[in-house]
Amino acid sequence: NCDWNVQNNITITIRGPIWVNGDINLANNVALVLDPSFGNDLSTVVIADAKDPQNQSSKGRIITENNVAICGSEGYNAGTNECNPRQLENKTYIMLLSTYSGIGRAINIENNVEGAIFYASNGAVGVENNVAVKEVTAYELELENNAVVTYESGLTNAQFSAGPGGSWKVESWKEVE
Repeated sequence: NCDWNVQNNITITIRGPIWVNGDINLANNVALVLDPSFGNDLSTVVIADAKDPQNQSSKGRIITENNVAICGSEGYNAGTNECNPRQLENKTYIMLLSTYSGIGRAINIENNVEGAIFYASNGAVGVENNVAVKEVTAYELELENNAVVTYESGLTNAQFSAGPGGSWKVESWKEVE
């Protein structure tokens, strides 16, 4: 129930989903790495949300800047500040999801950020200055200065879990107009 600020040469191993009731700020040589126990085919999500679900325009922003690496279970190389190369069978990801819908960007990705899936269905995502991410879904997408979004083959089949051994299923659905 607060903002999550991670800065200055910190590596965090993610062992399950994280839900932040506030903003997420990752900066200056930070690495988020999916725990190897997720194996080669399970992924997880980190959510930035507003404390008040009726007011998604106050919190829920994600800012990643200045050499942030967001790696799947393939791991992280601190010497190069990069995710380890993916093996063909490794299809794991960390998704950063923003619920922010106010004025300005919901997610800002800049200055040598690598990896991850970014999702902001109701907001803008800015990608700029030598960024290389795996996927971006947004209401509005702004690309600037050597930004690369690589939609990997098989990404649509990524499996997200509540953690190692977790699962989910669709109970029901309906189409709305």
